[in-house]
Amino acid sequence: MRNTELAASAIVCFAAYAFGILALHFMHPEIDPIRQHISKYVTAENGDILQSALLVLGLGTLALATGLWRSLSSSSTTKVELVLLALFGFGIILVMVFPTDAEGAPSTPTGTVHSIAFVFSCLCLIPAQILLSLKFRQDGRWRSFAPYSMAIALLVATAFVAFAATSGTEFTGLTQRIFVATFMAWLIATAFRLRYVARLDRAKRS
Repeated sequence: MRNTELAASAIVCFAAYAFGILALHFMHPEIDPIRQHISKYVTAENGDILQSALLVLGLGTLALATGLWRSLSSSSTTKVELVLLALFGFGIILVMVFPTDAEGAPSTPTGTVHSIAFVFSCLCLIPAQILLSLKFRQDGRWRSFAPYSMAIALLVATAFVAFAATSGTEFTGLTQRIFVATFMAWLIATAFRLRYVARLDRAKRS
């Protein structure tokens, strides 16, 4: 699969995730977006929509990581940041496989794995975004995108700190959604840039 196709696949997957999450908010107004996590939608009617959304988010991230691996091969000596991005994708799929516990229900191993997988995914994504932003500076095709990438990456890190700080409070749902919105902005912007770079490379070869 070419990088243009990988980028397009990632964009479609990210758009599908965003649409699914937004749809759940309208379908289930009884779930408080300020207080409750997004994962609570899996315990409601139409919970399969959240599962599907998480699956396409994970697959889209893997497509993006693969495209970046190819695009940055000439300017990158290490691939740690891309491995971390791929681990985020696999982690999100794990979050989908192990859904959260219903609110008020006893803790289960499945719910525990869900929570651990989500935190693990976040701790992979944030350094991946920062390291990739630094890597973009080394490639002329990506250099103009690097400042925007770093700015969003720092917003993601800040939002994650706010989310962690408000864990267990009545604002945890809000801070989680802000965190998700910021990291989705980075993923989508990077996927569009990958498509642009891939088209540029293809034009140079033709």
